[in-house]
Amino acid sequence: MTVDKTLRKSSQAAAVALCLSFCLTVVLGVAIGLPLWSRYTSVTNGINYEHQVGIWQYCVKSQGNRACNAMSGANNNLCKGWVAATAACAIIAVTFFFLCMILSLLILVSKKPFKTKGLRLGLFGLSFLAFLFCLLAWIFWFCFGESHSCWALTAPSPLRKYGASFIMAALGSFFAMFLVCIAALLVGLTPKPPKMAPPPVVEPVVYYETVPQVPLVEYPVAPAYEFAPAAYTAYPEVPAYQPALPAYTAPSVAAAPMYTTYY
Repeated sequence: MTVDKTLRKSSQAAAVALCLSFCLTVVLGVAIGLPLWSRYTSVTNGINYEHQVGIWQYCVKSQGNRACNAMSGANNNLCKGWVAATAACAIIAVTFFFLCMILSLLILVSKKPFKTKGLRLGLFGLSFLAFLFCLLAWIFWFCFGESHSCWALTAPSPLRKYGASFIMAALGSFFAMFLVCIAALLVGLTPKPPKMAPPPVVEPVVYYETVPQVPLVEYPVAPAYEFAPAAYTAYPEVPAYQPALPAYTAPSVAAAPMYTTYY
């Protein structure tokens, strides 16, 4: 994969992570604020009452009137613990989603993407923690809603009809898994630093000194000498020594007698 394709895919993944973390922050923040984690109805003296249960408030709606009180979690410490755990996990999750949004923005606008390895690893870790706490938030509320001892107005528990806030938290944890996958993809798409060109080789500058020319000096040349005449005595030539050898005569061999064979 070329560097340009890696940068383009990395920018696209960072943009998707930014949008997804922003949506999850808004959705989970709205879910925390609304008292619509559970809903159920009851009838008293022929009048229908709609009960809306949230993390912070408990509201009763009837005949166009709506009255809300602080959420107490009933008089059971276990039920109060479920509600407190849900609130704590939801707040931590929305905080981590917000931090994921900030990190995604920093990765997207970075002028040197090859130096964003730490931001990408941080985004992956925070997105995983946000997914984990968002998952725990609706699991704790599910335990609260399914506990018969918490809201025993009817049997079984009346909180089995879950509201919009619970659904938003459950869907938020589902989409948070995609955020974790995108963050992991961003870590893998971290571009490598560009290869630096070798520095140019500076050739040494050679400075030549101008040496003043020395005038040539002509020295006198020695005169040429003539060959002096030499006297010598001519002796007669002596012939080469050749020893006289006697001529070699091969010994004669008698002819072999001839035999005649008779049959």
